[in-house]
Amino acid sequence: MRALAVASPKGGDGKTTLALNLAFSFARRGWRTLLIEMDAQGSLGASLSAKLQRASGLVGMTLHNHPLDRARIVTRQAGLHLLPVGMLPRQNSALWRSVIVQQQALLQVLEQARDEYDLCLLDTPAGLNELTLAALRVSSHVVAPLQAEPLALRCFPQLLEQIQWLRSENYPLALTGLIVTMWQAESAISSAALYEIRQRFPAQSLFRTLIPRDQAFLEASAVGSPLGLMPSGFQPLALLFEQLAIELEERLSLLEHAYDGERMPLVD
Repeated sequence: MRALAVASPKGGDGKTTLALNLAFSFARRGWRTLLIEMDAQGSLGASLSAKLQRASGLVGMTLHNHPLDRARIVTRQAGLHLLPVGMLPRQNSALWRSVIVQQQALLQVLEQARDEYDLCLLDTPAGLNELTLAALRVSSHVVAPLQAEPLALRCFPQLLEQIQWLRSENYPLALTGLIVTMWQAESAISSAALYEIRQRFPAQSLFRTLIPRDQAFLEASAVGSPLGLMPSGFQPLALLFEQLAIELEERLSLLEHAYDGERMPLVD
């Protein structure tokens, strides 16, 4: 099983949207996928359904020893389960954070998931806070959204420095790549930021897929849906996440055996 953290040093860069739609695309491609919400504010659950906010969730597993099959939410997409934060009373917030930071409880969650899933995505909170660092410590890989705007570029080295420090501390964390998000083709500032990103970072660290800023994300969030379950007009945008999942399959070595059969033309 791969444990893939989705992390960034700032908020508002589409991280949770990326995690949700990427998890949906992985499941649709046949990978057994668990999306874990690490944000104590419950932004993923709030964007999907009140049911997620009332679930046992990660809080139930780590504070009350609930088993995974009680804590998770089964979705309409075969192979995709959600583990929201769940109900976190204010008086338990500090205790829960301390339990997560100690890592052992989070490692036990992943251990329960190991035999049931091919991939666990950890949707981290905005910024490099204690919950984000806990998620990075238990993950094998991290993928980082990078918003196509100047402030994001100035903040991004903080994440790279943190990953480098964790690796120096013998955490086996690999930076899988950077995903440019909220790109606006009609914006000179956004296009300039994209150009700078491509100049600053090695080509192999960047994904070919770009995620644009689009009203469709807000519309999908308003009805609690990934783009893949929205009407046909949303599908071109949904296919970007399918393409991104294909890129990640290779980088995560999910495909152990490449096709080695005979190649042939469609027509003789």
